[in-house]
Amino acid sequence: MSSEIVPRSAVPAYDDAERGTHEPPRPVQPTYLADEKKDIFANDEKKAVATIEAIPATKKETHAAPAAKPTPKPKKKVSKWILWQLWFNTYRKLFTFVFSINMIGIGLAASGHFPYAVKYNGAMAVANFNFAILMRNEIFGRLLYLFVNTLFAKWTPLKFRLACTSVLQHLGGIHSGCALSGVGWLILKVVTVFRHRHIENPSILVVGLLTNLAVFITAMSAMPWVRNTHHNIFERHHRFVGWLALFLTWAFTLMNDLYDTDTQTWN
Repeated sequence: MSSEIVPRSAVPAYDDAERGTHEPPRPVQPTYLADEKKDIFANDEKKAVATIEAIPATKKETHAAPAAKPTPKPKKKVSKWILWQLWFNTYRKLFTFVFSINMIGIGLAASGHFPYAVKYNGAMAVANFNFAILMRNEIFGRLLYLFVNTLFAKWTPLKFRLACTSVLQHLGGIHSGCALSGVGWLILKVVTVFRHRHIENPSILVVGLLTNLAVFITAMSAMPWVRNTHHNIFERHHRFVGWLALFLTWAFTLMNDLYDTDTQTWN
């Protein structure tokens, strides 16, 4: 068989395209006469102008009124017993317990049924103040937490552990109860001294009044409405005047014990 040799010039055009040498045919531009071309452009400009003029004026956007908020659901009424339990928390329970015991003792001493407290009412005041400060001591708090966690953290019932945690978190109730009880014992001490002022040294009376004044300022600065609204005043007076009141209480108690009312001399 004989095969015809295809001339090289007759190779299809896609070969040139593959080589990147193929040039696609350019579209034939129609020819217009000068007047015809001018009229076409003129008509196009008229149409464009007519189109622009036909655009309607845009309306101003009006903001829709905000949707009305859904009415809140009515709150459920809580029973008074639950509100009482929330208010009478562990802090107030500890305060009530400590303050009540001391008030019973002050009442018995004032009525003459507690001779020991009548004789050592200054010591009762100092003991309450010292215990109140102990409840706010950081080292004592850490040791108390360590003691409870070491002995009762694993094997005790859950209710007991919750009770321990609640007490540790509300030691301020003992602090407040002892502090106000100390104020009560101190007032009883000063009243007793003034009842026997004819045999007491005047310096003891002066120190007793200064002690009561310092203790009163310390207690008033710790009231919730002062502590919450004027916290800097609370920190300044409760801390520094409180230490001054403690030192004055010690001085007042020691002076009263060192002064012998029978011989009118200092021992």
